[in-house]
Amino acid sequence: MSGFRESGVQDWAVVTGCRGPVGRSLVSRLQGAGFHVLGTDHLHGQDGDPVPTNAGRGTEFRYLPVDLSSPAAIEVGITEIISQIPSITVLVNNAAITNPLERPAAERSVAEEFSLAFQVNAIAPYLLSIGLMPLLEQSSLPSIVNVASIYGLVGPVPSLYRQTSMGVSPAYAASKGALVQITRYLATVMAPRVRVNAVAPGGIAREQPATFAERYEERTPLGRMGSESDVAGAVRWLAGGDARYVTGQIIAVDGGWTAW
Repeated sequence: MSGFRESGVQDWAVVTGCRGPVGRSLVSRLQGAGFHVLGTDHLHGQDGDPVPTNAGRGTEFRYLPVDLSSPAAIEVGITEIISQIPSITVLVNNAAITNPLERPAAERSVAEEFSLAFQVNAIAPYLLSIGLMPLLEQSSLPSIVNVASIYGLVGPVPSLYRQTSMGVSPAYAASKGALVQITRYLATVMAPRVRVNAVAPGGIAREQPATFAERYEERTPLGRMGSESDVAGAVRWLAGGDARYVTGQIIAVDGGWTAW
């Protein structure tokens, strides 16, 4: 079996933000499913940590630096992707900015923060989805999966962040809400040829303060924070044939957080 199709044609996946924690898990999971993967991120060459790949099944990984904060760079990236691979079975719009400006709050312009968050988290996925349509149309089972967030569905719980340095950027939350609606919009205008869905991950366990993790887990029906693998598993399902009748849906991968 090649990718998710019972044919001799190898499927390609494109994953943005491939060098982040979720992106790495996506690359590994999709290669494990038989996909070739073209990954993009804003880093050039060997900058940053390499992307671990799962090429044991004879799949290929290619890397392309693309600055999603620049519409001009996105256009160049689209052209390069079209020149490198013959088709796309799944486009995973995973790249995101969580803290739009790495400067003290007093130095931030609210307009700058919102502009950058919307450009990377909402506009870039839209431009890539439209621009890569010619490659999606070459696949027999094409789909797009956007990586949104529970904060695109619900508001933050302030008590979670009490006595920590953590918080949720309003620009991030608003941009993820926009991505949710972009998902629904594209699902209708790209139908019936291309399916478009999103996953909305909840909190992912990393190195958060213990007090935060305890509060989060107490409020989560499944009693734990999520993992990158949880997200990758949902994306893999949406990309495959078992989800061929699923489009326009936002799948909360949150342990039941949004069920309250």
